[in-house]
Amino acid sequence: MSRCAILHAAELHLDAPFAGVGRTPAAVAAALRDASLGAWSALVDAALAHRVDAVLLAGGWCGGLEHGVRAQARLRDGIARLAAHGVRVVLAAGAGDPGERLALADGWPEGVVVAAGGGAATLVLERDGARLVTIHAAGIGADERAEDALRRLAVASGPGPHVGLLAAAPVGGDAGAGLLIEALRSLSYDYWALGGAATFSVHRAGDPWVVTPGTPQARRLAAGGDGVHGAVLLEFEGDAVARVGFEPLDRVRAALVRVDDAPDVAAARRRLGEAAEALRGAHAERVLILEAAVGGRSGAAQALRQPAARAGLLAALRRDAERFDPPLWWAAVRPPPAPALAAAADDLAGEVARRRAVLAADAERSVRFLQQRFEPLRGAWTAMLEAREAEALLDEAAALAVDALGDAADGGA
Repeated sequence: MSRCAILHAAELHLDAPFAGVGRTPAAVAAALRDASLGAWSALVDAALAHRVDAVLLAGGWCGGLEHGVRAQARLRDGIARLAAHGVRVVLAAGAGDPGERLALADGWPEGVVVAAGGGAATLVLERDGARLVTIHAAGIGADERAEDALRRLAVASGPGPHVGLLAAAPVGGDAGAGLLIEALRSLSYDYWALGGAATFSVHRAGDPWVVTPGTPQARRLAAGGDGVHGAVLLEFEGDAVARVGFEPLDRVRAALVRVDDAPDVAAARRRLGEAAEALRGAHAERVLILEAAVGGRSGAAQALRQPAARAGLLAALRRDAERFDPPLWWAAVRPPPAPALAAAADDLAGEVARRRAVLAADAERSVRFLQQRFEPLRGAWTAMLEAREAEALLDEAAALAVDALGDAADGGA
């Protein structure tokens, strides 16, 4: 049976900055600045190494003209390299893509198929006169919904498998929800190459396959760490989908390192360092951006509720990581979660909980309190503090107050 391989990617966002890390050493800053471009180069390398017949790009190419010509030039050069090796490239514009306004000095390389916003395109992959796969692409215009683009695609006809390319993801992410799985099924395609999502997900495994590859390179620190990013390697054998695999491409990886029940800050530092060492070994060729979280009801967690203690631990972790190459950078030490306080308790903690509840019931008053009165939390907010952020800060304030009252009581005993 004939083999046909396709690399499915989306959300390149070339030259978009890696956000939320703050100031970093020069080597780390350079890696963050060029991470998306490095992932794109890795994507082109992977396509050639796997001898794919086509690369599909489902929106999010370089974020528009505001990112300048470097991203657009790199996009053009990568596509030209693929075209020079006989790899067909199909792009489906998303609502935020510049489409025909993309400032490519020499235009698209020959053989590239572009479904701009408001349009549609079809590419038939053939070998020795036989049809391998038919790719149907639709671009989403700036004022369109994904459903509008979907209507421009024809029902599958002709021999061989059919692939749909659209820069949108199923709403909700599960079969039966979203962009709509049943509407996708009605076109009788074998595989839907979608975009519009930050992470890799198989929304439906067959009849048809519905897949979002995520972005090839994370651009921010997420709540649980972003993990590994890349593209999807799709293989057909004859008329059947033979393989849907994930291909890692990212140059910078972010992770959350959690330690519980450390008796003191020194022990927390040691355990976090050991975890970083293990991560460095597991991701040897990538720059690592880490956040530390110390939980539990340990002595370390109590101590690290103080901003000064977190700053000290962060500085120590950064010193410990200076020996790593490629670089490993600790971006932050998160405040430990505040313990639950029982408002009904007839003790100091109960009184703190009752006062916290009074503040929480009045959003304007709680913001004013945090801005004017609680000095230890200044490192956690700015003058533009929003009411929705006050709840977590009140929890931290209450925990600090209970700790301080407990220390005072112990000292006076």
